[in-house]
Amino acid sequence: MAKLYDISTQIKEHIKNEQFDLALSLFRSHYRNDFTKEEVAKNEYVVSDLLKCLRKTHQHDKGYELLKHLGIRIDSTTPKRILESYGWLLFDKLENQSNNEEADNEEYDIFKDAEDETSIAGLPIYQAPKDELLDRIYNLLPILDYTSQYSPFSKLFNLVLKTENKKPNSNWKYVDLICKSIDYNKLNTECESFEAEIKGRIKIIEIASDKEVWFAFQSKALLKLGQFQECFDISQLALEQIDKFHYNNNIWFARRIALTKKHLGDSASAIKELEKILLRKQDWFIQAELGELYLEIYEIDKALELFARAALNHGDAEYKIGVFLNIGNVLKQKENNKTAFEHFFLVKLLREEQQWRVPQQIHELIKSTKPETVSDYKSSKELINHLKKFWTTVVPQPIVNNFDKNKRHWLKGLISNIQLDKGFGFIKGEDKIDYFFKLDDFKEDKTKLINGLKVSFESKPPKEQGKNPQAIKIKISKKLIN
Repeated sequence: MAKLYDISTQIKEHIKNEQFDLALSLFRSHYRNDFTKEEVAKNEYVVSDLLKCLRKTHQHDKGYELLKHLGIRIDSTTPKRILESYGWLLFDKLENQSNNEEADNEEYDIFKDAEDETSIAGLPIYQAPKDELLDRIYNLLPILDYTSQYSPFSKLFNLVLKTENKKPNSNWKYVDLICKSIDYNKLNTECESFEAEIKGRIKIIEIASDKEVWFAFQSKALLKLGQFQECFDISQLALEQIDKFHYNNNIWFARRIALTKKHLGDSASAIKELEKILLRKQDWFIQAELGELYLEIYEIDKALELFARAALNHGDAEYKIGVFLNIGNVLKQKENNKTAFEHFFLVKLLREEQQWRVPQQIHELIKSTKPETVSDYKSSKELINHLKKFWTTVVPQPIVNNFDKNKRHWLKGLISNIQLDKGFGFIKGEDKIDYFFKLDDFKEDKTKLINGLKVSFESKPPKEQGKNPQAIKIKISKKLIN
C-alpha cells in the first residue's frame, strides 16, 4: 500500500517536469485504495498540487468539484497554500473566459467613451453572474495575501476589474462590492515594469500599483452608481495619497471631482475644474461634458461651440450620439431647424447602423424639424462629412501668423497634452490657441517634455481648415508665461 507522502513526492516530480496529466493519473490510481478522503483533505500540499494540475490542464470546474468532494471550505481558516492554488485556478478560468467570450450585442451608453465614465440615470441593478465564477472571486479576494509574490491577489484583482470594465454593460455594483471588500490601506504601492516594443523601439512600461487601481475603479464605480459625495471624497483622497499616477489617472480623478460637483449642484466650480482639465487632455467627451455644463447655465453659444469641437475631435461616431443630439437640440432652440434635423437624422442613422433601437423621442424630433426638401443621406459617414463644414463654422478659427521668412516670430505657451508613445502633443499658447506639435520638432532632450512645461515656438498654418495650427522649432522657455 502506497503512502500519501510518497505519492505526493511523485506528483511534485511530475509537476516539475510539467507532466500534469501524469500527476493526476497517478493520484487517481491510488485514491481510495491506498488513502482516504479525510487524509487527502488534511494534506494542503497534495490538495494545492492537484488544483495546480487541474488548472494547467484547463479542468477548472473539476477543481471546484475536488474541493467540494473533500469538504474543504474557502474561508479565512483555509490553509494559505490551498487559497493561493485556488486563486490561480480562478484567475486562469477568468482569463480564458475573457479571451474567448464575444462581446454581446447590447447597446452602449449614450456617452460611451474611451474611459466610459459618464454618469447614468438610475442605479444599475446587481445581477448574479451567469455562472458562479464572479461570486467565487468576490468571496476569495479579501482573504488572499495582498503582498506575497506568490499570491494571485494582484493578478486576479486587476483582471476581474478590467474584465468588467470592458463589458458593454459593466456591472458597477459588483465592482463597488469588490472594492469595498478590500482594505485599500494594505494594498501594494509598488509599480511593476516590463519591456514592450513600440514603433520598433524597446520601451520600459510601468503599470499602476494595486492601490492606484483600487482608487481608480472604486471612484469610477461610485460615479456610475450616483454616489456622488462618496466619489468626490475618494477621488480627493486618491490625489492626496498616490505619489505617481499612471494612465492619466490624476486627470481622471480630477474629472470625477468636477462631475460630482456638477451633480452636487456646484456647476460653476465644475466648469472651472473641467476647463483646467481641457488644458491638459483635450478628449471629445470632456468637451461634451463641459458643453452640458454651459447648457445648464444657459450659455448656449458656448455650449454649441464645445459640442462642435467634440464632434470634430477624434472618436468613434457611435459613441458621440449624445453630442449630436445636444447639437440638434441647441439648433432647434435657435430655430435652425434644417441643421437640427440633420443632426437628429444622424442619430437615427447611427443607431440603425449599430442595430440599436431608435427611441420614439428621436422620431418626434425628426418629424418636428423636417424641412420641405431633404437630401438623401444613405449612411452616417456621408452625413458626417456634410456636417463637418457646419461644425467648423461654429468653432472659432485660430489666427495664424503670416511669417516673413527672414524674421523669426516666437510664441510662448504651455505643453497641455503630451502623447510620448504616439509622437505628438498639444501646446496651449498664451494667445489661448491650441497648437499641434510633433515630437521631432522639439530639438532639446525629449525626456524633459512634461505637461505644464513652458515653451517657446514658431507656428505654421494648419494643413486643412478646422485643424489646429502646428508648433515648430520648440524650445524650453527661459521666461515665465504671463
